[in-house]
Amino acid sequence: MHTFKEIKEAKLLADKREKRAQRLLNISARTNQTEKEILAEVKRINGKGIYKINLAVYSKWDLYFRSEADLDQMLHLFGERRLLKDAVLEKKKKIDAGELSYDCLREETEACHALNRQLISESMVEKFAPQVAAVKPDLLDNHDLLKETIVDMETMFFLHDYTYEEYVAFRFMEKSIEERMTFLSGAERRKVLIAINDEEANDLFHDKHACYLKFKRYFRRRQACVYEDADFPEFQRFCRKSPAFVKKPLVAHKGKGVEPVYTEKGTDCRALMTKLLEENGPFVVEEMIQTHDALKAMNPDSVNTVRVETYFDGRDAYISNAFFRVGKAGFFVDNGSAGGIIVPIDLGTGKLTETGRDKTNITYKVHPDTGITFAGYQIPYWKQLIKLSKKLASMHPAVKYVGWDLTLNHRGKWVVVEGNARPGGFGVQRSSGIGTRADFFRVIQKNPNDFR
Repeated sequence: MHTFKEIKEAKLLADKREKRAQRLLNISARTNQTEKEILAEVKRINGKGIYKINLAVYSKWDLYFRSEADLDQMLHLFGERRLLKDAVLEKKKKIDAGELSYDCLREETEACHALNRQLISESMVEKFAPQVAAVKPDLLDNHDLLKETIVDMETMFFLHDYTYEEYVAFRFMEKSIEERMTFLSGAERRKVLIAINDEEANDLFHDKHACYLKFKRYFRRRQACVYEDADFPEFQRFCRKSPAFVKKPLVAHKGKGVEPVYTEKGTDCRALMTKLLEENGPFVVEEMIQTHDALKAMNPDSVNTVRVETYFDGRDAYISNAFFRVGKAGFFVDNGSAGGIIVPIDLGTGKLTETGRDKTNITYKVHPDTGITFAGYQIPYWKQLIKLSKKLASMHPAVKYVGWDLTLNHRGKWVVVEGNARPGGFGVQRSSGIGTRADFFRVIQKNPNDFR
């Protein structure tokens, strides 16, 4: 039997290879080049010694369509941008030390805009227009303004590590540089969490069965883990006691592979287990959570959860932020990737704020299927949730910052759905429209310069 670590590493490698293969496939479809020819061309470009690229840069900037002269010019422009980024980084260190304001970045920002105007082609405008249109559809009628917005997106990505998706989700086109920099980028957040959370201890949260065993008291339901055929007796016993259950891949994220399974009296449990192993690799099965009416009412089809992010400093636990996640009709999970809606929660009262948003940036004041108004909706037993979150945070101190997915069961008890050692932090900023960068560093009691 393979160990969890081997399974995790194999999955990471498979995901990396799949992503690379898909990128090569996309390039090949546009150029009629073979994989060997594409890799040879990237190697040839790097042999120029002007600016080193990878497959992602080769694809994003359509370098395969450039003449040799245009290609050389772009490589030189990439190099000029790199110098600007280095200068911006030095200034940002002084900004976070309280010595300068964001006004000092104006010169580098304008210079980077000028370089990006030269770099971004019409095909790139066409490629990224749909992302902008998701929030500002009127820009499609103004080509110059559309291109300038995409130039700005690229500038924020290159100088400050905000992805195009973050730019759109945080509505940066409507915000000043000072307002934008109040948002915590995924890149900066990941760097911090890698530094403060012990990597080996993180595996407890990546391994769904190990996490269950550690926090079993607060899961308040049965679980079984299946690695291989030898685990059939345990799987069979579980199915007999729980004919309706939830299946989860042992290593998974964003709700992928999480599905309900229903068995009947004549179900061939061995055939079912074999099928699940073939589809998922090692997996866990859990009793279905019977959700409290107060959460079920918002959308009966999904297990609706509260995400609470905690920080444990070795002595005390702190709540960073919290938000409610609710699915849409027909979806079993409430994740944003499955169309779920995220609504911020007031930490002091446990009440939902005025509006929520889904992954496509559609704003909702009421749930689109049940019609329930978000503003002021009270999450019940809020003080108990806060108390439990802090208790959980102290139980695995090597992982200081954790995102807990909790739900309220039919008996009025908060239960753990899962813990996340690297919670994204994307949802609450998207849904509230308010940056959490300052709050994040205040909670972890650090300065951004501690991680540069």
